[in-house]
Amino acid sequence: MATVYLLHFARPISDAHTTQHYLGSTADLEKRLHQHQTGQSQARLPTVAHDLGIEMILARTWRGGHDLERRLKNRHEGKRLCPICNPRALARAGAQEK
Repeated sequence: MATVYLLHFARPISDAHTTQHYLGSTADLEKRLHQHQTGQSQARLPTVAHDLGIEMILARTWRGGHDLERRLKNRHEGKRLCPICNPRALARAGAQEK
């Protein structure tokens, strides 16, 4: 089963690019996180974060694949979905999943 994941960056990438989140999906989460953390990912944002020495934290996961990843990305709500930035995110998600 595929996993959708949310990475939280310890600080913004730059003054001009203030995002602190990256959403992705994978069939092998452990392998994908290793790729991001070592700068071996094809995804630009985690690679830039790695190159700048910005810590990446796995903030949240969902069961699902590319369709769910796309739906979440289209919401443009990384901060709202992130339990590090928004502790109520997990409580709200739990209520919706039941």
